[in-house]
Amino acid sequence: MKKSALLLALILMLFQPLLAEQPLFSVILNKGDNTIDKGQKSAPLVPGARLNQGEEIKVEEGGYVALIYEPSGTGIEIKQAGEYSVNDLEKLAKEQSQSILTKYGKFLMSKLINNDEQNQNLNVTGAVERGDVDVIEVYFPKVADVYGEEVFISWRQADDLENYVVTVKDKLDKTILARNVKGTSYTLKLDQAPLAGEEMLIVNVRTKDKENIVSGDYGIKRITSPEERQIEEEYSAMKKVAGEDTALNKLLMASFFEENELLADALYCYYQAMQTAPDPQGFREIYDNFLARNGLK
Repeated sequence: MKKSALLLALILMLFQPLLAEQPLFSVILNKGDNTIDKGQKSAPLVPGARLNQGEEIKVEEGGYVALIYEPSGTGIEIKQAGEYSVNDLEKLAKEQSQSILTKYGKFLMSKLINNDEQNQNLNVTGAVERGDVDVIEVYFPKVADVYGEEVFISWRQADDLENYVVTVKDKLDKTILARNVKGTSYTLKLDQAPLAGEEMLIVNVRTKDKENIVSGDYGIKRITSPEERQIEEEYSAMKKVAGEDTALNKLLMASFFEENELLADALYCYYQAMQTAPDPQGFREIYDNFLARNGLK
């Protein structure tokens, strides 16, 4: 018995350094020249970095950091300049760890950080040849079930052309909306005329001056009431808990929709996150990985 106890003690002593170094947080987004202090060493804080006990992060004036607490998936945002110990952040995360959002924090962390295989699947963009049909690449499912009232559609710019026309048809192939767009994105409002009440829509994009430079057709299908009820309860609970429309909360909502195979709704959440915190370091990688793993790019 004494030998067994001694052996157990030796094993614990050997593995204690490994247990102490178990990362507590993953950095999801970063904005500004924020740093992480590891004892006597300091390093830039970058997306994908992992934080351990005893470390401290410094956020500069105007900086922003989004973290996921790895044990539970709790998300934490830091918007105020200052010094933050990882130990104190862990206490804060534990206080919030019962949130329904934590489930999707783990999903976000597992899917979107340091995934080299997904990065390798990203397509290289380039110029298109005029005269070809179906050459405008739209980052959208071929047919998308939609829960929400707004749909964000974006596409790759065709060569050096900046002006486009977004056309929406009903299920009888009748054009009900055509909008001139400068740039490479447009948001459809499904609860407003002339789209309100339509259960199925067909969308394509073409260049304004070259009608034969056009995308394929993309379907938008409003989900039925029984399907809505399957996600309504959890979605409502998440919205209530999320409260403030922060960039991190929008990314967590995007994870919720992705796991429920509602990719168009996830895309809209990514758009909202981008509007809430424009250009934070790491957002483009998160968004591109989402497109790649779902075959949208």
